[in-house]
Amino acid sequence: MKRQANTIEPIKSLSTAFGFGMIKAFLAPKYISLKVEWRNQMKCSGSRMELTLTQPDDWHLHLRDGDLLQAVVPHSATHFGRAIVMPNLKSPITTTVAALNYRELILKALPSNSYFNPLMTLYLTDTTSPDEIKLARKSGAIFAVKLYPFGATTNSQNGVTDLFGKCLPVLVEMYIEEMDIKSKKPLFYQCLVLLLHLSFKIRSSEGSDTIFSGQSLSGNQTITSAGGDFKLGFFTPGKSRNYHVGIWYAKLPDQTVVWVANRQQPVSNLTSSALKLLENGNLVLLNQSKAIMWSTGSKSVAPNSTVTMLLDSGNLVIRDALDSSKILWQSFDYPTDHWLPGGKLGYNNLTKEKQKISPWRSSQNPAPALFSLEVEQDGTSHLLLWNESERYWTSGEWTGKVFTEVPELQLNYYVRNMTYISNENESYYTYSAAIPSAYTRFLLDVTGQLKQFVWQKSSNRWDLFWTRPPQECEVYAFCGPFSICNQDKAPLCFCPEGFETEAPGDWEMGDHTGGCTRRTPLQCDNGGTDTFLVIPNMRFPSNPESSTAKTIEECEKECSTNCSCNAFAYDSGCSIWKGDVFNLQQLPSDDKAGREFHIRISASDLRGNGVKETRGRRNSEQLDDEMDIYFPFRVANIIDKGEDVVQLLDDRLDGNTNIEELNKACRVACWCIQENEKDRPSMGQVVQLLEGLSEVGAPPIPRFLLGLSENPDEAIRFQETSSSSTLTGSN
Repeated sequence: MKRQANTIEPIKSLSTAFGFGMIKAFLAPKYISLKVEWRNQMKCSGSRMELTLTQPDDWHLHLRDGDLLQAVVPHSATHFGRAIVMPNLKSPITTTVAALNYRELILKALPSNSYFNPLMTLYLTDTTSPDEIKLARKSGAIFAVKLYPFGATTNSQNGVTDLFGKCLPVLVEMYIEEMDIKSKKPLFYQCLVLLLHLSFKIRSSEGSDTIFSGQSLSGNQTITSAGGDFKLGFFTPGKSRNYHVGIWYAKLPDQTVVWVANRQQPVSNLTSSALKLLENGNLVLLNQSKAIMWSTGSKSVAPNSTVTMLLDSGNLVIRDALDSSKILWQSFDYPTDHWLPGGKLGYNNLTKEKQKISPWRSSQNPAPALFSLEVEQDGTSHLLLWNESERYWTSGEWTGKVFTEVPELQLNYYVRNMTYISNENESYYTYSAAIPSAYTRFLLDVTGQLKQFVWQKSSNRWDLFWTRPPQECEVYAFCGPFSICNQDKAPLCFCPEGFETEAPGDWEMGDHTGGCTRRTPLQCDNGGTDTFLVIPNMRFPSNPESSTAKTIEECEKECSTNCSCNAFAYDSGCSIWKGDVFNLQQLPSDDKAGREFHIRISASDLRGNGVKETRGRRNSEQLDDEMDIYFPFRVANIIDKGEDVVQLLDDRLDGNTNIEELNKACRVACWCIQENEKDRPSMGQVVQLLEGLSEVGAPPIPRFLLGLSENPDEAIRFQETSSSSTLTGSN
């Protein structure tokens, strides 16, 4: 049968199994015809199968040189398509260069119309190095190593004297590179495979890049990519006591984690937990009870046919052990908070899943937060989203070279080949590192900002190269519901009066997702009365509802009579907000864009015990109207004269308050604004006075208040510089 040129393909790897594994590796269906015939006879106890091999492989071909080479090669090529060449020469083939040169001699000895393919081997010696094995594997022409024990047969004077000692590093490298070792003794071969499995368990803690079928990582064991750039293993985020499986840079002094397997399913016992590649090709994380906490969900065609490898790109892959191009699963399809060079952001058309990144909840919790960086399904742009609904940044459309809203990307010295790839399976963006030796990474930070970092060897640190949005307060819901973000303060997020943090522990770790909650529930639904806290210099939140109210009073009334209304604002028109209010941002006092914002709270929480709110206006601003409406003066004057304090109440309370508590609060307030520091109570004394543990005496009218009618401006300046408090009832 005449062979066709396009039917001869070199095998990519040799099986490390014996027997039928060899048949699977060598008998390629493209050029080997199998005639299979089953004959079942009802009265017979057996079955018959016929196999017709039209062009088999020679698994063990001895070749020499000179005339013998010229004679044997054409004969073998007549009957075989390929052969494992086992040179029997006085000067053994011990290097890749020598093997390739000898292969050229074989090819020259072939008939002109022959497509015979010689599969080369190396002669194993005590001095063969692991690097030589790597070089041989990369050649694409060398597939096995020939083992001759010293003095065992012809031309074995250079054979091995210490297989499990001097040659052990080579054997392990062969196992990793999936190269075969030729031996005539099956029992010896099986023992060797067992030895290599045991050897891997030792090497896995020292940084091999592979987890083989049935093997696992636990404790402090890691695997390291071939070039030493990345590690995979267990780690503890921050001060947490939980353990996660992750990938981090191997060569940097500080651990920078770029991918996490079990983001939401940590394990608590390091020594009893294990990351294991099952025989069916599924990579699983087992806890101390051997329950599966996380898995890739991958499945191989045949048992024990896959390996897990960590590549120098930081990509963790599960692939066919015999064919590196057959990827069952890869971490680049499931990014966490990082987009690395070669990684993907886009959409899987087969599974209908987004390839997106989402930040950690905090530095100690890698669970995904509500922010995400995604790609428009039509591939036009990148979007930063909150809760997959609110867009707070866009890259602009992709022009084929650059995003319209990120023109500086074209001047980015650390990124090249930004590319959009679309086919029937997936659509995604990817990029390359312009300087391979300079680490660069895109991170969606816990702040919700997309950042690009570059590692600077000179300073031994990550430098921030690029950030979008530029400020945290521009990130939607950065501080959570009912929380205010102020870019000029530290910390950035704080709760308005009448509110408290929903989850204080999370706030301490930088996670503001829970935002703020009211100290006292609203009374509207129960027929009670609520009021509004006025916050100055605010940028209005998004998603308001417009109202037809013509004045601020009408706007306030419309919101107060609607129990679902939580806030309102009036600025050339009435706007109201229902439900949780997000994205509250306070601007600098000199920012003319700032406006008053009214947020609904319980009346009992407004400046303590119901003292009337002045809608955010500074007390000094009222002096231009009339002296007797200046609130601190009114309070001090009423207390001094012993008049009824009910007249100080907000009219909307309809007199509903504890008169004794109100009187006590007003007295304490007057003591707190005395000029002489010795006359002002400490905070501990204030608490005792308000709780009734001490009696509150009648306070004198502060001296600066007495002089208001003569020189009010000077008196107010004295008040503002001598005391940080106005009348609040609780200070």
